[in-house]
Amino acid sequence: MEEIIKQLAPLLNVLSPLLLGLLAYLEFNKKNHREEHNDDVDSRDKLIESLRAERDAIYSKWLASEKQVDRLRKELNERKKDDE
Repeated sequence: MEEIIKQLAPLLNVLSPLLLGLLAYLEFNKKNHREEHNDDVDSRDKLIESLRAERDAIYSKWLASEKQVDRLRKELNERKKDDE
């Protein structure tokens, strides 16, 4: 067993820094990917909020125009009644 360890020692001395470097690189990329994902989520949330605000503004305009149409119909009906 000692013989095998002695034979593998130089190989392990070379491979251990490479393996540690590879693990550090993978962990760094995983952290960057998480940060990019969080940025994507934040931008998506901002987009959703802006679209909701736009939708609410459009709905408010539509509702105001519907109220105006109702008011004008009522006026028109009153005028028809007065003309008769």
